[in-house]
Amino acid sequence: MKVALLVAMGGAAGALSRWLVVGWVDKLLSHTKFPGGLLLVNVLGSFVLGLVYGILESRDILSDYLRFFLALGFLGSFTTYSSFSYATLDLIRHQQMGIAVANVVIHVILGLLAAWLGFRLCVSPGE
Repeated sequence: MKVALLVAMGGAAGALSRWLVVGWVDKLLSHTKFPGGLLLVNVLGSFVLGLVYGILESRDILSDYLRFFLALGFLGSFTTYSSFSYATLDLIRHQQMGIAVANVVIHVILGLLAAWLGFRLCVSPGE
């Protein structure tokens, strides 16, 4: 029950954080159709997830409870590929195929690079 509550609390905080960040960035980028707020939360969340797993592997200083709160709850809700899919389909539906393809490619590449960078920052080069 304690783990479920931690995941739920982290999820609520992550969802609210995502909503705030996406709204703020999209307002700044209102002159473009590119979903930049969604890109930021997915890349930032991927980076932090890489940090969390790097810390878990190299230092073992995060408790299981903090890992459930952060990785499963907060980051699982902060980053969301269902919103990414919806935004991409909406671009396609509005005949914005170039922006839709760019959205997919940029999200995947930057998300993977961010996760790798976060992980490498915490793990020694030989590991």
